[in-house]
Amino acid sequence: MKRILLAAFAITAATLASCTSDSNNNQQDAATTNPEEQTTSAASDTTLTEDKKELMQTIAQHTLLEIELGKLAVAKGSTDNVKQYGQQAIDNYTKQLNELQEIARGYKVDLNVTLEDTYRKYAEDLGKKQGVEFDKEYWKNVTDAQKKALNAYEKQLKDVTEADGTAFGIWARTSEKELRARYEQALAHQLELKNRT
Repeated sequence: MKRILLAAFAITAATLASCTSDSNNNQQDAATTNPEEQTTSAASDTTLTEDKKELMQTIAQHTLLEIELGKLAVAKGSTDNVKQYGQQAIDNYTKQLNELQEIARGYKVDLNVTLEDTYRKYAEDLGKKQGVEFDKEYWKNVTDAQKKALNAYEKQLKDVTEADGTAFGIWARTSEKELRARYEQALAHQLELKNRT
């Protein structure tokens, strides 16, 4: 009788071990497929309000402008601060534009990646300056453009909470924080130049 009970116990233990192993494999399979499902659900999120589409276009234009101003800063800046900030702008905003275009494609939004006349004027006016006047005008143009972009963020993201887990919501909040940091840096450089001259 004891042998029968031991045999039954051994069979039960083996069966439970097998079930646990299958359960773990299923959990691992689910964990493996979960990130893909999350990516798919984020990518398939197509709910973007008109305000958010407008903000997306505004960010695209501001990004293009920062790249153009950065190119001018590298070519014509008379101080290392201007040249370095300009190169950082080219690098950072080129990356940002690529990210924004990818997000826009996910939402099926056609971004205008040609600099509009309103923004182009910043670059044209700046291109006419030389030397220290160029540097002063660069900081003025950059901070003005950044302030306008921040105002657009504030106006159109006021209803986007930290709980908004949409691809654009997350990206826009991150990019606003980065822009605010760059704005503070540009203001400091502008003040430093003003105090020196």
